Amino acid sequence: MISINLNGDTIKLPENIITLKDLMKWKNISEQSTAIAINGVLAKLNKSDLIKLNPMDKIIVITAAFGG
Repeated sequence: MISINLNGDTIKLPENIITLKDLMKWKNISEQSTAIAINGVLAKLNKSDLIKLNPMDKIIVITAAFGG
C-alpha cells in the first residue's frame, strides 16, 4: 500500500490502485472538464491507464464548474 498527496491530503491507496485511471475510478473522477497534475506536470487523461502512481506523488485534481 502506498500513500499519495491528493489535493493537499495524504491518503493511503488500496493495493489495487496502481495507475491514475485506477485512482480516477476509485474516487469517481470523470475525465470530462477535469485536469490532473502529478508532481506539477499536467497528466494526459487519455493515457491515464499508463501513468503509474508512486509513493508520495502530489496529485492535484481540478474540475471545471459551470454556472452563473
